[in-house]
Amino acid sequence: MQHPVLAPNLHFILISTHLSIPNSDRTFDHIRALATRHPRTKFVSIVGDKCIPNLPDTRIPMIIVYRKGDIRNQVVAWGADRERRVEGIHLTLCVILKIVN
Repeated sequence: MQHPVLAPNLHFILISTHLSIPNSDRTFDHIRALATRHPRTKFVSIVGDKCIPNLPDTRIPMIIVYRKGDIRNQVVAWGADRERRVEGIHLTLCVILKIVN
């Protein structure tokens, strides 16, 4: 059996959050909502500075998109500049990975 992250048709979305970062919890909620819409996509959450050494707070919340084990894209500081809606991150992921409802 092939490792799920390396499966050819599996998208893997990693979100790096931190409770002290503004809008980090909001982005996490958006990702959770998208996970229910896209059961074939694997969504995983990590605490940024605990899993990625020396990750600056200015990059959180950060979304790392993988496919076939390779990083396809990174979205940094999502929602740090302004309030974001779930539709915005959904559209962004659709463009990156061509996720279809």
